[in-house]
Amino acid sequence: MRVPCTCTEADYECDMNYVRNKGGKCEIVPDPLDAAGHRHLTEKEEDCALEGFYTVTQGYRKIPGNQCYGGSQLEPYRRPCTSFAWLSSIISFKSMAIIAIVSAALYYGWPIIEAVILVLPIPDPKD
Repeated sequence: MRVPCTCTEADYECDMNYVRNKGGKCEIVPDPLDAAGHRHLTEKEEDCALEGFYTVTQGYRKIPGNQCYGGSQLEPYRRPCTSFAWLSSIISFKSMAIIAIVSAALYYGWPIIEAVILVLPIPDPKD
């Protein structure tokens, strides 16, 4: 059985478009299309258009199945494109719908709940 340990650089492999150099560090591989002058959307632009977030890589990703924790944090992290993207991740359509349904149930259902409470036999504490 493997016991999780503190993360080190050995727990990571090079991310996509990165290779290890002679010093053992991951460095980016130059894109041959950029030299040819072809303009295409960057991953950041594509992700911002689709999700409102983009991923920032440090050149590493955790080896699949590795369960280390703490220590060196070299894996990619997500950043919001705008402050609205951060807000929209908190307030999604699904959460707004649930809040609306619960509010409507409480507003329209309160008279029924109140009537049930009034009809219930409540014991007298003096007895």
